[in-house]
Amino acid sequence: MARPKKEETFTMVEEKATKDFAIIKIMAKLSKNDTDIVVTNVNGDIRRWMRNKWVVMPNSHVEALRHAIKPVASPATIADINPFTDHAVKEVKEMPRFAFEIMGSVDEKMYKKLRKIILPTDKGGQGRELTEQEIMTALQ
Repeated sequence: MARPKKEETFTMVEEKATKDFAIIKIMAKLSKNDTDIVVTNVNGDIRRWMRNKWVVMPNSHVEALRHAIKPVASPATIADINPFTDHAVKEVKEMPRFAFEIMGSVDEKMYKKLRKIILPTDKGGQGRELTEQEIMTALQ
């Protein structure tokens, strides 16, 4: 009886370019109570983002923006008044706290390059918004 050949096993490690960062624009203030700067906090990583400018941010912070909601009460009408209590009954719904637009995803190398552009000058950056040409180059 012949012994079976010992099979060699190979573990293949897939090298995939993960795109853990997004180019995003948080829309302008919707009400006078909104702030000019949006603050996100993910596991103690606190970041501040300007509204109405293209910025690059980690996907974890995009998810934080996606999950930020605020309650909104619909206006009460005469039909909403409870005849037994004379109180208006309002329906409260939830809506996103921050409206934003995602242009695309980039990898960590491009994130670091773009981050140097948007960081303030006192933090070693250029302190300016990303241009459309820079965004299109990054997404290729």
